[in-house]
Amino acid sequence: MFNHSFIKYFFFQVILYFSELVIFYSLYFAFDNLYIANENMIIKALQFAQEMHKGQVRKYTGEDYVDHPVAVADLVELYLDEKGYSDEEIMSAIVVAILHDTVEDTPATLEDIETIFGEEVVKGVWFLTKVPNYVGNRATRKKMCEARLAEAPEVIRIIKTFDMIHNHYSIEEHDPKFFETFQKETKSLLKAMKTEYIWEEKA
Repeated sequence: MFNHSFIKYFFFQVILYFSELVIFYSLYFAFDNLYIANENMIIKALQFAQEMHKGQVRKYTGEDYVDHPVAVADLVELYLDEKGYSDEEIMSAIVVAILHDTVEDTPATLEDIETIFGEEVVKGVWFLTKVPNYVGNRATRKKMCEARLAEAPEVIRIIKTFDMIHNHYSIEEHDPKFFETFQKETKSLLKAMKTEYIWEEKA
């Protein structure tokens, strides 16, 4: 007698296989589209930063200013990849790192950043933007920035740490007198952000 239950089992396995295949490809293409969207966001951030920082140069080296946020983004990407962060987290961090000085040093506003890049990115840029000079003297402003960054998401604190690491190189070489002040401020901020371990490992 023919075993009908075997036929049912066989067709069930075939249906299950193709269902899993459909799910796999749906997830694959969804991830691929997300990756492309994030890559496009990085390109847009680079173009925006280049336009906003146009004509600006680094204080000590005379390099194009935009080289600094791009270098910070490179350092952040390497670190996050090394520590096993997801591609989405890394790409989002790259965008924030590229834009981190636009509001502080150019005519760009937080509203511009939010309109073009969205809420998550503008939140990161806000955390990384210094308080304005009219708020108080340097010591007061630094304490306010410390308090803000102490509450920032981990990835933002990582970006700020690599921002300071990159600045550290040129200040140490070209301005040893100010470097003493920079070191004290850096030590205090690293403690507030709880990222001393990154500085010790990477600086």
